[in-house]
Formats: sequence, C-alpha cells, structure tokens
Amino acid sequence: MGNYIADLLRAKYRTDFAISNGGGIRNTSPAKNYVPANTALVRTGTGPLDVTLGDALTVYPFGNQVATTVVTGTNLWAALENGGDGYLNVFSPAKAKVKGALLDVFVDALKADMAAGKVTQVPALDWRVKKVG
Repeated sequence: MGNYIADLLRAKYRTDFAISNGGGIRNTSPAKNYVPANTALVRTGTGPLDVTLGDALTVYPFGNQVATTVVTGTNLWAALENGGDGYLNVFSPAKAKVKGALLDVFVDALKADMAAGKVTQVPALDWRVKKVG
C-alpha cells in the first residue's frame, strides 16, 4: 500500500517523489478485518473484489494530511533513514503546503478506476522498499 499511495500522491501533486508514513497504513485493501454491512458484496478473495468506504477507512484510519514542500538532499536522506514517526528537522513547515486528506487521495483513485470501468489492482510488493540491518 505504501508504494501504491506514494505513486498516487506523486501523480496527483506532480512532485518529483513522495514519501508516505508507513505507520499510517493499518490494513490491506480490501481490508481483511472489515465486514461491510452489505453481505452481498464480493469478499471471497478471488477475482475482482468490492471495496467500500469502510475498507478505505480501515486502511487509512488516522485522518493524515498530505503536504508538499521543498526538501534538500541532506533532509531527504534523514527522512529515509528515520526509524518511525516524527520527522523533526527534516521537512520545513514554513515551506509546506497542506493539500488535503490522504484518505481522499486513495478514495479518489478508487472512484476514478470505477468510473473508467477499470479494476483497481491490489498493490503488490515490487521490492522498491527494503528493510536493511
């Protein structure tokens, strides 16, 4: 999901790169532990699956906001080396522009796929992110 949302953010805001807080992602899509009220939805795990707003809220439950800013190479390195929350002295809040809710970016992408008659592909691990050490 981190790769998927970073790609969506980069495309939507036309940035050179995007970083998403991995700790903000709390489930797969569709969510494994969310049961929609409509039991007629396809939740079998085979073929295209129905996704609801409840699924999206289960994946991104915290109301995280998206912001763009200018980042130096030194600060980008510090962000990539950070072990968790809190990117103190990495990003410049004075230069940041808050764009909106992360959840909205995800939901908008799902709606765009649906409007185009396209099945959203569940993001697969493509080895762009690696745990080292």
